[in-house]
Amino acid sequence: MSLAKTLTKKILEIFEGKDNDVKNQLKLVFKTNYSISLYYGISKKTGKRITLCKSFDSARVTFNTSCLLFSNFYPLLNLLKRHHLGEDDEYHTMVKDLWLQARSLLSYCFNSGTIRNPFNQKTYLKNAKRFGKNYCLLYPARSVTTYMHILIYHMGYYHSLYKDVSLFSNFSKPESWEDEFHNSDIYKITKKGWDPS
Repeated sequence: MSLAKTLTKKILEIFEGKDNDVKNQLKLVFKTNYSISLYYGISKKTGKRITLCKSFDSARVTFNTSCLLFSNFYPLLNLLKRHHLGEDDEYHTMVKDLWLQARSLLSYCFNSGTIRNPFNQKTYLKNAKRFGKNYCLLYPARSVTTYMHILIYHMGYYHSLYKDVSLFSNFSKPESWEDEFHNSDIYKITKKGWDPS
């Protein structure tokens, strides 16, 4: 789920240079949709500048928060389109498609497939590589993290071997996390079928 943080930070980097009104709108989007409090400006304790990305890094992004970011990313992307992209619909579409592909990859990782649509390691790798290629079209290749590499090239193997990759997650999960996940939009999307494009 570090992918949720990586993709979110890429959007936050765009907002760093915006005026305070736009940053306050961004803070409101995060507070109301994701229950994350963002800060920016000069720290009263240290006197150092706090950026939106640093604030997000220090926020507690749990498994449930990551699922929420992926199941409801449209408020964030709509704000991005309104205040940064202007008329550049192609870029906005690429960012939206990247988030949809990431959501599909992660949802596929947490499901063992269905009888009608079983897990297929080759299909997973093909779609994961498509995600990686699209990510590198939008952002510099140096921003590809180790977690992304594992998600793209190795997660399909781990999933076919262990079936439940959430066992290896570094997130603490409540007792009822499986019920919450299976009732979430991410799970429902995967149950309908595998289509990350």
